[in-house]
Amino acid sequence: FFFFFFFFFFFFFFLGWVMFSSNYYDIDDILAEEQTVPVSFSIGLHKMGYLNPNSTNPDIPRNSKLNLPLWLIRSLARRSIVQVELPLFYQRIFKRDILAEPAPYNLFGMCPFFYRLGLKLQSLLNDDGGELLRFLFNTFTARYFSILERSQNVHCEDVSTLDVDERKLF
Repeated sequence: FFFFFFFFFFFFFFLGWVMFSSNYYDIDDILAEEQTVPVSFSIGLHKMGYLNPNSTNPDIPRNSKLNLPLWLIRSLARRSIVQVELPLFYQRIFKRDILAEPAPYNLFGMCPFFYRLGLKLQSLLNDDGGELLRFLFNTFTARYFSILERSQNVHCEDVSTLDVDERKLF
């Protein structure tokens, strides 16, 4: 009982720390904010075509889709200029695969800041049900025991599939 209490207390403390502590000097937080996220523009923007490196058009037309860094998306979403879309690794098909067998899945290969980015995206999405938060929680709880097991094994030092925050636990 104590172990499960400790686990859930630690997880919620960890979630709260990641979600609400945007530390200016934390290199992991800075790198997480640099991750690109797909967005679609709600309005057309004049003279902003340089945001799309594949286009020669000086403007960004309405409903065009781009990948932009999270730090830029925050201010654009606040002004209702963009609609944030989920990256591919948070969408339904990957959710099903990850939750089916979460331990060997390479989260670092998909996104080095898998949990941190998901928590930061939650505030920008129109997801009132908290589906993304439940997915992150279920993924973390399913992978936690394998991380704990691997950390106790002297011969297991392969952390290549672990997210940056999971590596801190290891």
